[in-house]
This record gives sequence, C-alpha cells and structure tokens, in this order.
Amino acid sequence: MLFWVWGLIAMGLGIYFDSKEGRVRHRTWPLVTWVSQIPLLNPLITTGVVLIGTTLGIYGVCFLIVAVVQNSGNVGGAAPWSVWIFSVVFLGLSVHGWREVARVFRANIGIRLAPDHVGLNHKHQDLFLRWDQINNVTVAMVNKGSEWRKNVLPCVRIEADGGRIFHVDATELGSDPNVVAALMQCYLDHPQERDALTDPEEAIRRFSEAQFEQ
Repeated sequence: MLFWVWGLIAMGLGIYFDSKEGRVRHRTWPLVTWVSQIPLLNPLITTGVVLIGTTLGIYGVCFLIVAVVQNSGNVGGAAPWSVWIFSVVFLGLSVHGWREVARVFRANIGIRLAPDHVGLNHKHQDLFLRWDQINNVTVAMVNKGSEWRKNVLPCVRIEADGGRIFHVDATELGSDPNVVAALMQCYLDHPQERDALTDPEEAIRRFSEAQFEQ
C-alpha cells in the first residue's frame, strides 16, 4: 500500500513539475537567474525508497530481538542466518540512503546565471564557469542511465574550454532545454546584456525581445 501511495504522489508531482515545451522555470534567488526544477520530486522518491528500506531493516531487527528473547538468549538458533543478513544489509543500506537523501536536498540543481559566471551542479558539487570559459551552448540527447538500463534525456550541452563538456538534463531544469540553451547562448553572445541576469524576469524579458527581433 505504501508503494502505491508513494508512486501516485511522485507521478502527480512529475506531471505538475514536468519540463513543458517553451517553459523557463526559475527559482527565486538574489542577484542570479536560477533556471531550476523545484527540488521536490527526486527527494520525495529517494526518501520514499529509503523509508521503506529502513522500515524493513527495523522490522528485521525487532523480529530478531523477539526471537532471541524467546529462545532464552541463544543467538545462533534464534533465527535463520538469512534473517540476520537481511537485517544487517537493509540497515546498512538505510544509513547510506539517508545520507543520499541529505545530499539530494542540499544539491543546487539546474543552472545559475550571473553577470560574471555560470553555476552548475557537477558530480554533486558546485561548479562555476566564467562566461569567457564557455564556448558554445546547444541541446543534446544524453543517456543518464547505464548501458543496460538506458535513460535518455534532453540536456543543455555546455562546451567549455579545455574540451570540457557539461550536460544539465530537463528534469533538473524543469524547463524546455531548447529555450534554456537559447537563453544561455543569447547572453554568451551579448555580454553587454548580462547585467539583466540579476533579475530573472528582466533577463527572460530581454531574451524574449531579442528572439522576437530576429
């Protein structure tokens, strides 16, 4: 039942926070245009999975405690070894899982555009690029999963100096990657307009006007 409830909540939030075509979603943050999904869906899913694992681990430990007590303190014969292994594994995974939940809630996902730099979340760490370090911004389809379980997503592709390439996918942006890439390229090509990035509404307005004039 818990799986179904959590799944329905996640699906509902996924529909609400999806990256609709033509949309640029930004978060309120001083002196920066932060194009980002509201960080609720991924933390919710991660928390749900970890909560279920923790519950199973605690259940296993309680079962073992009761079994040991009923077996007059004989640990070895209280329960099959599979139950001991099950409990230890789930508790260990739970500790790692809650650390992952904390990391997900702290992550500065999306792209932060400021007059003098661009901020990204690269490998769970903040990464900052000066505008003069960026060569080009486009859109690419990138596999964010594994070879055996592919998860191909549209991403903003940022080509930086030294051959470095960074991808920010649509689930982080909560926005249309095509529009976000065009927005970034616009301010990459027009440095004199970057002062507008301190105000997201003004930055998007100037970008829209520039697109209309083309």
